[in-house]
Amino acid sequence: MPLSAFLSRDKSAPHQDLDWALSEVEKRLCRHFTRIVIRGKRGRPVPILVTQKMLNALELLVLERKACGVLEENGYMFARPAAKTHFRGSDCLRAFSGACGATCPKALTSTRLRKHAATLSTVLNMTDTEMDQLANFLGHDIRVHREFYRLPEKTLQLAKVSKLLMALEQGRLAEFHGKNLDEITIGPDDTVLCHDETDDTDETREGHYSSQNLKKTLAVLLDNIMLRLGKLESKVENIYNGTVGNLTNGISTTTPSATNPEKVNVADLLNGAQEKCELPPLDGFPHCEGKVKWMKEMWRSDSCYSNYGVDGSTCSFFIYLSEVENWCPRLPWRTKTLGEDIDRRRQAEVRTNFDELYRVMSQREEFRWMMLRIKRMAEPWVSAIRSLAEKQNLVKRQKKKILVHLGLLTKESGFKIAENAFSGGPLGELVQWSDLITTLYLLGHDVRISASIAELKEIMRKVMGNKSSCPTQGDKVVELIYIDIVGLTQFKKTLGPSWVHYQCMLRVLDSFGTEPEFNHAHYAQSKGHKTPWGKWNLNPQQFNTMFPHTPDNSFLGFVVEQHLNASDISHIDDIKRQNQSLVYGKVDNFWKDKKKYLDVIHSYMEVHGTVHGTSTVHLPGYVENHGILSGRDLQFLLRETKLFVGLSFPYEGPAPLEAIANGCAFLNPKFNPPKSSKNTDFFKGKPTLRELTSQHPYAEVYIGEPHVWTVDIENPAEVERAIRSILSQKIEPYLPSSSRVRGCCRESTPSSRTRTSVMVR
Repeated sequence: MPLSAFLSRDKSAPHQDLDWALSEVEKRLCRHFTRIVIRGKRGRPVPILVTQKMLNALELLVLERKACGVLEENGYMFARPAAKTHFRGSDCLRAFSGACGATCPKALTSTRLRKHAATLSTVLNMTDTEMDQLANFLGHDIRVHREFYRLPEKTLQLAKVSKLLMALEQGRLAEFHGKNLDEITIGPDDTVLCHDETDDTDETREGHYSSQNLKKTLAVLLDNIMLRLGKLESKVENIYNGTVGNLTNGISTTTPSATNPEKVNVADLLNGAQEKCELPPLDGFPHCEGKVKWMKEMWRSDSCYSNYGVDGSTCSFFIYLSEVENWCPRLPWRTKTLGEDIDRRRQAEVRTNFDELYRVMSQREEFRWMMLRIKRMAEPWVSAIRSLAEKQNLVKRQKKKILVHLGLLTKESGFKIAENAFSGGPLGELVQWSDLITTLYLLGHDVRISASIAELKEIMRKVMGNKSSCPTQGDKVVELIYIDIVGLTQFKKTLGPSWVHYQCMLRVLDSFGTEPEFNHAHYAQSKGHKTPWGKWNLNPQQFNTMFPHTPDNSFLGFVVEQHLNASDISHIDDIKRQNQSLVYGKVDNFWKDKKKYLDVIHSYMEVHGTVHGTSTVHLPGYVENHGILSGRDLQFLLRETKLFVGLSFPYEGPAPLEAIANGCAFLNPKFNPPKSSKNTDFFKGKPTLRELTSQHPYAEVYIGEPHVWTVDIENPAEVERAIRSILSQKIEPYLPSSSRVRGCCRESTPSSRTRTSVMVR
């Protein structure tokens, strides 16, 4: 203890304004004890409570320092004479514990005394706040430190903690079993039965201990034994009856008798054995085993686990990890029928009216392009959801709270996708997002859309700052999250450590996909993969792609838009195909160095374009440029066009499928060697090693001729052969089922195995 700490101690009396919060006994304790604060490990304040007798001795020690030969420059309270060092408290304790004749002097150390006080205090019915007060006083670290500023720390330690220490010192802690600190009444003047303060004989003291203290100790032990026996009897009865209480929400579920065919040996349970718990296969849950092992070691590290029903048994670990955090599969006997598990007020009902969705999206300029697309396609969407409802059972479905966060549309991202949507910018992401939002809305879910970090914080404000090891209890803020890679970074930064509670809820829209070796952080680092988009440690199936180019990720897809109204459709078949082509490229720079390729095409037919802006320096003079067209006008142009021409970029966009749906053949540029992150700047940094063999591998592999012709555009002869073959036949419109509105709605339900983990019903 520094001398300065003693000299600068707080000598003021407790503030009279605080008397209302204290009992009469606690007021006396505040005036009886003096509090000295020193610095402990990591600079933490360590309080010391001293009685008046101790204080007098310390003041005398300070007064006689010079007479005892203590140097002026020695700054310690318990200074050694003629030295600059101090007496070590641990050495003094060790010496006097041996000299006092204690049975086990090694137990009388400062560390073990603190642990002893903490252990014995468990017989009290202390609140969380009182436990924190005691922990602070003892210098213990509590993982989740609850600071309730009800009284100043000085008053708390003088009035509250001192009662516990006095009861411990007097051996009377058992008297207060089941009480909290406010209910303990032990004053500073209460007598203490000690050897130097009584003239009783050994026989008298022995009788006193045996007749009073022993009875109190036995009462505490018997009470605990009876409590444990009650729990044990309940557990045995549940096992015999084939029922096990729901450890997370108090609901009882029936356990098949086959899972517990053997009789329970009560003696084994008394010796600490657990009931047998039949565990399901862990396929698809790679982290489950590791999480269970962690829970076995650490479930006591945070009281939140016991609040969720974790009691140290394997079953309770599994129930928590499967039903609260979703790291493990559900236990078979915990699975309920869908109808039992859903509150009628939380059932999802199919919607056929877009008014509410339009109201939400019209409030943000970033959503304008998507809302216009949804409005154009409203009729086929409603028709599709009604058709789906007739074919599949869409009743008794849980209405989920779904967050849709579009990170690419946030100003913080630096991208300007929404701003450029009407001036030739990329539309693939907006197409997929608008179809996803429409599907979730029509299926009856609560959908909240965010396109800024401020909106994200507002939606998640209830759980931000949660430092507990467990998710926040109570009504869930969200149950499913659709997000993109940019938004994923924003989401993690916004939530901080608590973001791990939402990892299993994430569904990431990722056009080109994330391969497992980039997703697994440790493996990616060991392989030297340097990418800002990987190392998320998610299940690879949580990444949703635009096209089905890998079984590791999930295929989400999109809908090929039908821009025409009923009147247009009635006479669209009257439109005659012209001997013309339409080039796939809205930006002038895409046409650079493509003149020889286009010259071959122009020798057979007209060449048209839809390039934005006035800068068209790379367009050959013979190209008829229409500028950016509306969806309806583009549909009519495609209907009278025979050939849709690829320029090698952009990669894997939705436009070729729209052209094929209108009866055009697609000229698909071949890549030799294939393009990848090894040789193409566009793919560098992306979390995939996939090699593209053409501009549109999906169209090349899954559609093919006569609708898709993959050619080497540097080989004029090969291009000519493809054009002649296209012109020699009539090509009918074609649209894959997964790109139709009905296909999108159907494959958004769990009945479709290809997308079970991607969307919800």
